[in-house]
Amino acid sequence: MIKISPQDRPLHFGERRRPTGTVIALILILAFITVVSFFYWQISASYTEVYRRLEISQLPLTLVIQPQFYNRLNQLSREPCYREAILGLSDALLQSGYPRESATSLLTFAKRCGDKENDEILTRAYIAFKKISDFSAALSIAEQLVKSDPANPQFRYYRGLTHEQLGAFSDALTDYIAVLQLLGTPNSIAGSQFYDVSRMYAALGRNCDAIGPIETFISFNPGRRRTPQTTKLISEYAEKGGCDARYAKGTARVPLFNISGVISLTAIVNGVIGNFILDTGAEYVTVTPEFSAKAKIIIENSNLLPMQTAGGTALADLGYANTISVGNAEAEGVTTAVIRGSNDPFGRHLDGLLGMSFLARFNLKTSQDGIELAAIPLR
Repeated sequence: MIKISPQDRPLHFGERRRPTGTVIALILILAFITVVSFFYWQISASYTEVYRRLEISQLPLTLVIQPQFYNRLNQLSREPCYREAILGLSDALLQSGYPRESATSLLTFAKRCGDKENDEILTRAYIAFKKISDFSAALSIAEQLVKSDPANPQFRYYRGLTHEQLGAFSDALTDYIAVLQLLGTPNSIAGSQFYDVSRMYAALGRNCDAIGPIETFISFNPGRRRTPQTTKLISEYAEKGGCDARYAKGTARVPLFNISGVISLTAIVNGVIGNFILDTGAEYVTVTPEFSAKAKIIIENSNLLPMQTAGGTALADLGYANTISVGNAEAEGVTTAVIRGSNDPFGRHLDGLLGMSFLARFNLKTSQDGIELAAIPLR
């Protein structure tokens, strides 16, 4: 006899079969999906206007349900120009792997809320674009930052770094040099800042010029900074550029004078004699416009460089002198800055200051009445 299980027997009219566990589970899953979909639809609908104002796409529910997102979105929904809210949202987007949305939301907010030149907003947008290697967008932001605060070394560094990543080595060089000028006392500046300048000179094929920043860095503490690494770097640049014969040569012992209350000496630049302040705290030889015209200093580009002078920060063109000599100590191709806007920036009867772009090429000894110079061998 065949036995029929209760599940297999035919249903009689009016009789209902009880749902199985699988059916119940499916019903629960469908109910959950329905509830979640409705919840997501409600959230999406409530933040649609925020997304539109910030010009970003709708964010995934997995992000929106997190407190750092929905708290900020709620704030921006109520107060569209709530600055702390957009900063918090942009940080959350960046940390969650949405850097472009982070930058876009910041810039759109700034434009719409009249905060276009806010350095904090622009800096965060710059970092976000850099994170995704959108260097063109990052450069545009860096340009705005430098325009808003030309004397800020961090903003100059941002722009220089982005120029370098885009292969604009000449522009990067100008910015990296500006960073050195703006950071203050050279002997407290990190070696990496000097190396940035050297690296750009080398990228432009100017290996002899690349030696100068490294020697300048060393000169402020030769005992600790003339290491096997820095010596090797200088030797490599010298070999690539064939610099031994022209970088520095000769020795000299020359007197110092007191002119207009400052210690000075006589130097010859491109065959023109001038009176120069001896300044071991300055990165570059710097001259007045009048002396530059007489000595025919070659200006390299039109980018202005901020320079520290006795009267404060001034602007200068960057170029080079074919030769500079003090007594029998001579150097060729010396980076030289030309001050703009003043014919007498250093004091009466003074043509400029003799900085480390020349002095770092020599071992220097000073006394009360004179200095001694001896060319440093490159290898």
